[in-house]
Amino acid sequence: MLDQKQLEVLRALTSTGSTIAAGETLGLSQSGVSRILKQLEQSVGFPLFTRANSRLIPNPEAYSLADEAEVVLLALERVNRHAEDLRTGRHAHELVRIGLPPSLAESFAPKIIRECLNVYPNVTIETFFERADLIIQMIEQRTVDFGFVPMEWSGSPHISVEQIASGVNVCVFHEDYAFTDKEELSPTDLKNVPLILIGKNTPERSVLENIFRKYKTEPNIRIETHSSISASAYAAEGLGVAIISSFYPNLYQHLPLIQRKFVPVMHQKFGVAKAANVSFSLIKNTLYEILKEQIQKVQGLDHV
Repeated sequence: MLDQKQLEVLRALTSTGSTIAAGETLGLSQSGVSRILKQLEQSVGFPLFTRANSRLIPNPEAYSLADEAEVVLLALERVNRHAEDLRTGRHAHELVRIGLPPSLAESFAPKIIRECLNVYPNVTIETFFERADLIIQMIEQRTVDFGFVPMEWSGSPHISVEQIASGVNVCVFHEDYAFTDKEELSPTDLKNVPLILIGKNTPERSVLENIFRKYKTEPNIRIETHSSISASAYAAEGLGVAIISSFYPNLYQHLPLIQRKFVPVMHQKFGVAKAANVSFSLIKNTLYEILKEQIQKVQGLDHV
C-alpha cells in the first residue's frame, strides 16, 4: 500500500525530474528521495522513471499515477486544513473550491473572484485549473465544490451538471491568412493549412476528426495543445489556424485574431458541475450563482 510520503515524492519527481530538486521541495535529502522512490516502485511492481544521466524521465505510468496521487494529496490537504480550522476557530470563514479549465485562468478567474469577495469579504476561495475529467473527479472526491465543464462529462451518477452556456466550433487565425474574406471555413478550405488542435483523445476531438474524414481531407496538424487560450495565442503568432469553441474568443479580444465559423457546425454545451444530492451552504450557493452569471456574461446571453 502506498503512503502519503511516497505520493508526495512521486508528485515532486514528475514535476522536477531530479532527486535533488524534489528533496529541496519536500525538505528531504537526495538519498531520502531515492530511498522512497525505490520503495514506491517496489510497491507498485514496475518502474516509474527512466534514468538518463542525472535526470529522471517520468514514464507514462508515472504521469497516470501522479494524476491520481494529486487528487489524494489535495484531499488530505483539505482534511488537514479543515482540522486546523476547527482547532483555531477559522471554520466560520468558509472555504470554497472552484474548478475551472486553464483557458479561464487569465481574464475570467480574477473577475469572478473579485465579484465573490465583494459579496463575501471573509470567504476563502481556492481555484483549481484542470482538465474537465480531473475537475469531475475532484468534485466526486469532494476536493472541489463545483466547476465549469463541457456537458459531455455529465454522465456520472455522482455528478449534477446544470447547462448554462453553449457554442459552436470556430476557426481563429492571424489576418495574414488568405481566406480572411470567407464567412465560414470547411475542411476543404483547410486542406494543407497548418492546424492547431486541442482535446486529443476526447469525444469532441473524435467528432472533428470524423468530419475531416468525411470530407476526405487529412488535417495538417502542426501543434497539439490542451487549452483554448494556448491555441489562440499560437494562432495569433501566425503559427496556424486554431479550431476552438466560440465560447472562448470573447475572453481573448486582446489577441490579433480573426474568427470564422467552422462548417459543418459542431455544437458544444457547457455547465457548472457539483456533487449530486449535496446541499450547499448559503455562501457556496451564492458563489455558485455568481459563477453561472459570469459565464453567461462571457457568452453575452441572459440564458441558454
